[in-house]
Amino acid sequence: MKKLFGGIAVAVVLLCGAMWVAGVAAHRAFDPRPWPANLGLLADAPAHFPDVETNPAAQALTELTPPLGFSITPKLPALQQPKVGNDWEAIKEPVNKYFHDELERTNEQIAPPPANVAAYLNDHRAQIDRARDHILNAGPIVWVTHFRMGADAPLPNLLGQMNLSKLLAARALMKANAGDATAWDDLHAIWLLDRELWQRPELISQLIALAGARMVNASAAKMPLPAPQWLAEIQSFDYRQHFAASHQAEAYFMTHEWRKEPGRFKALQSLYFEVAASSAAEKMRSRTKEMMETSNCDLSAVAPMQPDSWNFLEKMALPNFIPAWQRLYRFRAELEATRNALAIRSGQRPATASACADGTWAVTASSAVFSRELAVPSQSVKYPLAYRR
Repeated sequence: MKKLFGGIAVAVVLLCGAMWVAGVAAHRAFDPRPWPANLGLLADAPAHFPDVETNPAAQALTELTPPLGFSITPKLPALQQPKVGNDWEAIKEPVNKYFHDELERTNEQIAPPPANVAAYLNDHRAQIDRARDHILNAGPIVWVTHFRMGADAPLPNLLGQMNLSKLLAARALMKANAGDATAWDDLHAIWLLDRELWQRPELISQLIALAGARMVNASAAKMPLPAPQWLAEIQSFDYRQHFAASHQAEAYFMTHEWRKEPGRFKALQSLYFEVAASSAAEKMRSRTKEMMETSNCDLSAVAPMQPDSWNFLEKMALPNFIPAWQRLYRFRAELEATRNALAIRSGQRPATASACADGTWAVTASSAVFSRELAVPSQSVKYPLAYRR
């Protein structure tokens, strides 16, 4: 029995020694490797996301959405959630279907909303106007960010923000159907909300911001002419830079979050997590560099991130990496689709060239069609890469 326990003890010591050596080697190999997009080293991630507090403009917005039937108040223990009615719950699915159906059309035609959606929008017109005008005029809507808190850091109410974005998009479409140019103001409010989310470290915030930007862009192709100047910001915004910064933040969380965990076998856990987190972070860094350097917009053939069988951190963090970039790169073609549609509607002939190295535009006086189909991850809206009058 003594020999058995002695053998186990030796095996544990050898295992710990091997993991310690592996951890030191990983840090020496990976830590000096710079991230793309001038983000510096992994240790520089916190510097990109300084602490900020919820500002008065955001706080005031939390008081304007409950009359619409939902809350945008962050779900924090210290914050009491306001009471809301059932109006939005009864209408949210018809609203969702309405703007999906209209935005997937390949021309600028817009059908009027269903009767129940129109009734909601008309009955809540004053409340929607107050929320929209506040976003347009109160300055940036900034929610609290405490990067170094990691998984315990507060988040905005992303569901509430998405509800507000869908509501404003549906009303913009209803207005555009009637030729009302103030539809652009509703879309502008969505963009201003999303623009602040792009400044946050969490990938989920980036994905919600991307969903909103895609919604605004697709809606813009159908709005009354002329297009406002602010639309140029959506076309020129550096989405990839913010995506890369978010992935660096996620990698930083992985390499630091485990250190907070108590445990009876803390030393052994630490050795495992040092190796596992360093390996996962390096894979994210190298693949982020690859994504930043690609000029193709079709990523359907890009090999998925393959986690090592022993590394449960990689199994949690890596599977959704490529689908997130797939959404972003398809958006590059969607931006061109809207730009081309607005050009044709204005009597201009758009160029056939594309920022996507794997595609071009077939253009006539009344149409612009992308040369290939670009896949969209599941549960993502398939906005058309074509315009036909």
